[in-house]
Amino acid sequence: MQSFSFFRLRFPTLLITSTLAHHPSSCALDSRQYRSSLLPRIPPKIQRRRNSEGLSCCAGRLFLDPVNEYRYKGYQYALTVGYDGGEFNGWQAQRHKNQARVPTVQQTIESALSRVLKVPVDSIRLIGASRTDTGVHARGQIASFMSERPLDTNRLVLAVNSRLPRTVRVFSARWVNPDFHPLVHVRRKRYSYKVHTGVILDPLCRFDRWHVPLALDISLVRQAARAMEGKHDFEHFSGAKTEALGRGRDSHRSIDIFNVEEIQDGLRFDIVGAGFLYHQVRHVVGACIGLACGLYDLQYLTTLLSGSAAGQHHNPKWQMGRAHGLCLEEIELVDLPPPTKLIHPEYEHDEYGRVSSINTSNMVERPGGD
Repeated sequence: MQSFSFFRLRFPTLLITSTLAHHPSSCALDSRQYRSSLLPRIPPKIQRRRNSEGLSCCAGRLFLDPVNEYRYKGYQYALTVGYDGGEFNGWQAQRHKNQARVPTVQQTIESALSRVLKVPVDSIRLIGASRTDTGVHARGQIASFMSERPLDTNRLVLAVNSRLPRTVRVFSARWVNPDFHPLVHVRRKRYSYKVHTGVILDPLCRFDRWHVPLALDISLVRQAARAMEGKHDFEHFSGAKTEALGRGRDSHRSIDIFNVEEIQDGLRFDIVGAGFLYHQVRHVVGACIGLACGLYDLQYLTTLLSGSAAGQHHNPKWQMGRAHGLCLEEIELVDLPPPTKLIHPEYEHDEYGRVSSINTSNMVERPGGD
């Protein structure tokens, strides 16, 4: 009996585990017979004390002291953001529509920022460099917002991510010039698009690949991609042709790089350019697939790209790529001066350092929505 007591005192967990092993699934047994005073007591949930800065005390200060010799009321910060587009109704907030069931990425991040900064959500305006459509993913979206107080960027990233769903993350934050604008100061954007050509689609790939179960001729796909490199009239490769024609918008765009790479059971397209028309990237991928399927010849594409059919109503013979195959990989910004200086000192600025809306359109030609 003493040896049993010694065993019980030295190995209480093993004793109870061994006892439970004899009755792993008996519903008739009273669970009270397995209780033991030797089990460690589970402490109550520890409530972390939070300071006035909106972070746990061990995290340090989020808000910093005002920067010397900085004469503007606003401090602007640029965030690098990634998200699963399938969980959102696109990037841009639908402020005048009933979209409460499926939020947008912009609304989700603005809500997190308002909680971190302790300000009303209506006072935060997050501007994205690319207005990605519903279902389109991103790893390198750039978005900026204005704060009336300087922030510690490292703690800002941690604080915002702690208030975001797992489907969206802020990877980094940097202090930028007060007159920085994500739609204006973009040099190039890089998109990737994945196509699965196998007969059976891997269930783990169903959210980021367009399933085209066909044996595609890779040489024809690359011919189409090379034909679309450079500056062309992409009027017939956009989902907003009528709007572009009605407003007299220039439909010429430049694709700097259009690479096609073979991957396991599929293809990967990498498209780089300064800006794209609405749905242009998904259309050019679909056009490459259509040529490889024999729906038309290369001359058909070159005729459309030349602009000779400009202004004419045209239904493309290809199918536009699905949204979930597209991912915004990277946005390259122009070279910026130190954040305490203005990018465009020649224009009139408000008290926050922002350029007036009248002059913003004259700074740099804005690329079209993607």
